[in-house]
Amino acid sequence: MTHDSRCCSCWRLGLLGILAIAVAACADAPSACGDGICSEAESIQSCTADCVFDLVVIVEAALYEPLESHLETYLDGLVAEGLKGYVLTFDPAPVGELRALLAEQLERHDIGGAFLVGNLPTAWYEQQAFDVREEFPMDVYLEDLDAVFSDNDDNGMFDAHTPLGLEIYTSRIMGEVADLQEYFDRVDRFRKEGHLLEPSAFVFIDDGWSGSPSLYGLDDIYTTVQLTYDPSESTVDHYVRQLTGDGAEFVFQMIHSNVTYLSFQGEGGGMLFAKEIRAHNFQTSFVHMWDCWAARFIRESNLGMIYTVENDQGLAVIGSTKKGAVRSVATLHERLALNEPLGEAFRYWYNAYGRTDDEWALGIVVLGDPTLIVWGDVTGLLERQLSSVSVVESLEWTETALRDHPTPQDLDTFEDYRLAHPEFFGG
Repeated sequence: MTHDSRCCSCWRLGLLGILAIAVAACADAPSACGDGICSEAESIQSCTADCVFDLVVIVEAALYEPLESHLETYLDGLVAEGLKGYVLTFDPAPVGELRALLAEQLERHDIGGAFLVGNLPTAWYEQQAFDVREEFPMDVYLEDLDAVFSDNDDNGMFDAHTPLGLEIYTSRIMGEVADLQEYFDRVDRFRKEGHLLEPSAFVFIDDGWSGSPSLYGLDDIYTTVQLTYDPSESTVDHYVRQLTGDGAEFVFQMIHSNVTYLSFQGEGGGMLFAKEIRAHNFQTSFVHMWDCWAARFIRESNLGMIYTVENDQGLAVIGSTKKGAVRSVATLHERLALNEPLGEAFRYWYNAYGRTDDEWALGIVVLGDPTLIVWGDVTGLLERQLSSVSVVESLEWTETALRDHPTPQDLDTFEDYRLAHPEFFGG
């Protein structure tokens, strides 16, 4: 870890703006409750105004300098929405140290969540699911800070855990410096100017799931929701035309996939690869990906980061690092309709539905700024009842399509990850 010569702490803090605080303030620094600095003499009990924060932004140490001004602007944007955030930098270290840092921030500042920026370590899990053995990166380890995770065969991957319940949410962005700078500029524009695209939603359901079409609660956020589910229309060409034309602010898509491509089924089907998705520069800001493995963030050219960071209008993605997806989709979308930030909506959904279903949910992650709110264009929402469309996501029709889709042979393994990132394993 990086040592901050100003104070006695092995965690270095980026001091940004009036709400960026000195987590390990020098003992002799003057302090007063209400000055925006949580000093060693203060705590969340003695000075809630200074010491409770909504978000910690943890940035790969090597990225701090090129992103410093963008992070300062980002914190100012949080202030404008009534939120408080601060920045810490993190040098390469095992994921257990990242978890310890988050636990410390929860204890000291009662954080709601963490925004992880750059190449930061991840935990891995192995289990039997969908009739195969799978290994995958997962962030639940960083979100339930009380749970005990076990590695019973001592191979570096967790394979068991105590009952789960998320205390905080996390999200990630990764990419080239220029892409990350542009991403933060985009977030700032969204906060200051509003929608990057005309508010609407696009629900695209490919052939495997066409038997139970639904708006999945998105009509509680948008007055305009285009639903495509008929096999004669759910084609590669239709998908591309929609998202390179007017686009849609929010896309919910159920498409077979791998880490680096979408695989459309039936007549008019075919593959849509990462390089093509980059070239198309799809016009969408929020994407809920019912696309297995597409949010496997450790893999270069993973679709989740392309939609989030590289596409010009991208802001956030919800997806999975493994085979699986968000069940009770409408519940998650209805939390967004209540103007809950993405991270909080995810945390609510996971604690209500995901925590008891590792097969489907243990790989679900949020990519992008977790404090963003999907405002949509439906007004007076809190004064009326949500539509609460009940969609039967039974094993008969959702799981069958997933089970029938074979596990890719070229997935990155834990051993690949360990060899590529010795800095996270004491190497």
